[in-house]
Amino acid sequence: MFALLPLAVIQQAPVMPPLIERCYTDLRSLDRILPFQYSDARRRKVTVFLEGWQTRLNRLDPGSLGLQDQVDLTLMKNDLNRELFQLDQTAKHWSEIAPVIPFAGQILELETERRRIEEIDPKAAAEKLTALTDTINKAKTTAKEAGLDEAAGTKAAGALRSLQRTLKGWFDHYDSYHPLFSWWCRRPYQDADKALVEYSSWVQKNLAASQDPEAITGDPIGREALLKALELRCERPQMRWATAMTGRRRWRL
Repeated sequence: MFALLPLAVIQQAPVMPPLIERCYTDLRSLDRILPFQYSDARRRKVTVFLEGWQTRLNRLDPGSLGLQDQVDLTLMKNDLNRELFQLDQTAKHWSEIAPVIPFAGQILELETERRRIEEIDPKAAAEKLTALTDTINKAKTTAKEAGLDEAAGTKAAGALRSLQRTLKGWFDHYDSYHPLFSWWCRRPYQDADKALVEYSSWVQKNLAASQDPEAITGDPIGREALLKALELRCERPQMRWATAMTGRRRWRL
């Protein structure tokens, strides 16, 4: 699988470990900053990040690397391809369920402003929460007409729970230290949270594959996506052998 390498190349200091650590540390940071997986902003930023790393890895000359570095380089390239594939799948899922969650942008806007450390206007925030509650209360009519299948309904229910956690984190952040915010926003937040919980429960009960949010349900991805997933998967048995031969397992295979 790999050409025989000169002894000097085999004995050289490894190149890939610091690159691997930096890439995935930064990727985890992006996940913390942009936790909602269906966010357009997250998809754009992570895509640019991953493609940048692909360009960087493509500049490396495998022939100048030691055996372990060659293994790690191949595995990392394959893993970045899987990450990009998953982003594409997530975008397709969002296009299916977005009509059921027309208020997602309102919640993400609040969270984005918080993460930018923008000064909060309590009165304006209360008005935004009231508008959010109104949008949530009207969403059921749109959801009934969306025609989601059960798999999409299950994803929508999961996305709603994620948005509920995002909204709670936003409120708790300011409520912990900003008395004027608490005075203006506590009741509007409680109304929005109640509406979101009730709507999420309705989606879980009426549109999802199971009424149990913890249930494991199937998610058909279609022929094209299945073939792509198998293509990305087929390299892994060879990589398992190469990694075992070096006695080092940094990658989950």
